[in-house]
Amino acid sequence: MPDDFAAMKLFVYGTLMRGMSRHRYLKQSRYLDAARLQAELYDLGRYPGIKAGSSFVMGELYEVDAQTLAQIDAVEDYKPDDEINSLYVRRLVEVTCMSDGRTTTAFAYFYNGPVHEHWRIAHGDYRRYYSSMRESSKKL
Repeated sequence: MPDDFAAMKLFVYGTLMRGMSRHRYLKQSRYLDAARLQAELYDLGRYPGIKAGSSFVMGELYEVDAQTLAQIDAVEDYKPDDEINSLYVRRLVEVTCMSDGRTTTAFAYFYNGPVHEHWRIAHGDYRRYYSSMRESSKKL
């Protein structure tokens, strides 16, 4: 657990980002910076997931309180007492802030299932991927 449990950092990379469908869960949280972490990003259908890897995933860094983190645990179907049956697992990771290159430790949710049948988003930017998919579907 981080030293200052009252104000923890959370890295988000998908539907919790600003302008995305689940951002409402972070509306009361403090946005800190655009950030990235080292992992692989996958399209899981209605939402993305990350797995450990050597690429970079773009996202946003927030300061959240314990109540918000608990709500997001529920959204991500993370069960701290039953990680084997959780959809995502929450881990402390090192993230890099895009504005100044500094690194910090933050929580991030990693997909807990297999990804061999899912599309890897090579450029690591879900917002860009989602936007391009929406534009493609409008052209059909």
